[in-house]
Amino acid sequence: MQHQACFEAVNRTLNHVCNSGNQQLFGGILIVLGGDFAQILPIIRRGTRQSTVLASIPHCSIWPHLHILKLKTSIRMMASEVNQVYLTFLREMITNPMHHGKLDLPAYIHWVSTVDELCHHLYP
Repeated sequence: MQHQACFEAVNRTLNHVCNSGNQQLFGGILIVLGGDFAQILPIIRRGTRQSTVLASIPHCSIWPHLHILKLKTSIRMMASEVNQVYLTFLREMITNPMHHGKLDLPAYIHWVSTVDELCHHLYP
């Protein structure tokens, strides 16, 4: 959820600290980033959809220099029927972002009003 400027700042800082004269990516230090960048966007105050997307790491100057590895099969998502429902829910959010201002959550997602209620539900 970091703004692309954060990654660029870390890159410059590590190059400076490591005295990377040839400006290696992150000063030559191996950095592993994980996540689904379609689901984890940076927070931009009063930002539009476009400004939020443009602030994400795929639009960063270092992005073309990164080696991207993609998960082809998620074993976790194959484990149970509930996980399949969740996977379908995530795919629909990505492929069909227009829900007319309303997002229907799967039935197994419960609403709570207080922290105590949340704790009781998570740790009965």
